[in-house]
Amino acid sequence: MAHDTVLNDIKRVGSSGQFTLGKEYAGKLMRVEKLEEGGFRLTPVVDVPESEAWIFEEPNFGRIKRALAWMDANPARETELDAFFQQHGIELEGEDGDVN
Repeated sequence: MAHDTVLNDIKRVGSSGQFTLGKEYAGKLMRVEKLEEGGFRLTPVVDVPESEAWIFEEPNFGRIKRALAWMDANPARETELDAFFQQHGIELEGEDGDVN
């Protein structure tokens, strides 16, 4: 599998089994994948709170993606309330705008 190389550097693994990536990666969460060829792939990831993980599970994630696509295809527009109320048989009472 070919990979585009942006940075090519040689690092020595220390006696504790660690090496440094540099300050730009300090504190980042990384996924470490061991490749069949013997190398490793590091991918920056984000930590999702357990209470929000349901968003990324199906069918929820698919529904959210469809809703976002619908929003892109149907931009918000101003609603003419008088026409809406008349179309739905809603009458307004008095000047304060209470709905029946």
